[in-house]
Amino acid sequence: ATGRRTSSATRDPLARLDLIVSRLDPLMEEVKKGKRRDQFLETEILAITGALSLGMADEAADRAERLVTRLEAQPPGDATPGS
Repeated sequence: ATGRRTSSATRDPLARLDLIVSRLDPLMEEVKKGKRRDQFLETEILAITGALSLGMADEAADRAERLVTRLEAQPPGDATPGS
């Protein structure tokens, strides 16, 4: 189902990650095209991947949410992180 689930889906770290990836995907396309830069992007992606590989889905979801929030707050073309 494609309906929006706000209660149980947001508590499940894998469901959170699924929602975050849908927000992160267009931002990553902008990064690939050079329209958006973040000096900590590679480090954060590696940390998210590492957390997932260690079974730490909550940590991965938290990190991914912070990354998306930072990228969304940063104007395209800005070479500095949003924090």
